[in-house]
Amino acid sequence: MALRVFQFVLWAAIALVALYLILCYFLFRLACRRFPENHNPFRKYNEEMIHLMDAYPELKAAGAEFYRTAVFQDAEITSFDGLRLHGRVVENPNAKGVVVACHGYRSNSTRDFLGGCPFYYDSGFTLLLIDQRACEQSEGKYVTFGVLESRDAVDWCKFAAEKYPDLPILLAGISMGATTVLMASPNVPPQVKAIAADCGFVSPWEMLTAVVHSAVNLPAGPILAGVNLWANLLAGFDLRTSATEALTRNNTPVLFAHGEKDALVPPEDVRKNHDACKAPSVLLSVPNANHGMSYCEDLGGYQAALREIFDKYVFGGADA
Repeated sequence: MALRVFQFVLWAAIALVALYLILCYFLFRLACRRFPENHNPFRKYNEEMIHLMDAYPELKAAGAEFYRTAVFQDAEITSFDGLRLHGRVVENPNAKGVVVACHGYRSNSTRDFLGGCPFYYDSGFTLLLIDQRACEQSEGKYVTFGVLESRDAVDWCKFAAEKYPDLPILLAGISMGATTVLMASPNVPPQVKAIAADCGFVSPWEMLTAVVHSAVNLPAGPILAGVNLWANLLAGFDLRTSATEALTRNNTPVLFAHGEKDALVPPEDVRKNHDACKAPSVLLSVPNANHGMSYCEDLGGYQAALREIFDKYVFGGADA
């Protein structure tokens, strides 16, 4: 009798563990796996995000006109793990610098930098708009929340430095792209004179913790532990990789921007990153801005902060 009870308990435990691992695998796939466009569960979310700039019609119209008239050249590099990564270049005949722009989670540069591209171009930058791995025309099976993307960003900066050897580089990112550039910061080439990071998070673990709490109001630790197991096994990255830790080794000046009404990435994250940054930094906090909308909400203040970074570090030739 005791043996049968033991066997029942053992098999029940094995079944629960198996169910837990299967659940975590499907959550990992949902969070990280690339989907074909016709079977993309994030399609509705992406379509809704496109319309966020409808509240800023003049800025949206100027960006759309820029994209309509700009001459785009394809660019390509090979990642450290053999992926073909795609980007687009808009060369400025009066260039004083190059901006390498990293978009956010499952997004693209057209959406995330629609408002900012005309300003960067008019400020004297050639634009290098990259497709993050597993997005748009870049290869890759998995989105890794900035972890492996940070190594790609370093390679894109090296590409820009080789292609435009006489021009300083600004490395810019928004949302997951901001975390990408912050994680890349200790390893960027010396031609990168400054970084602009808008609404970046501390780590994938902390960001997903906030998402789980918001969605189901349950403890996130047990769920993320299983998801992280699959992330390490299948995608080669760890959810606990920290942008905050990287910033303790960073020597490149940073502009941090974040909206105080951000419902996705806690505003506390930008303050943690700012406080950890070893290099000179500026913190721009926009009271009424939601996630990724600080530039649109406080156009004058944001552009003034960028010009300060340009003049002091990028075009001014100050040592980081």
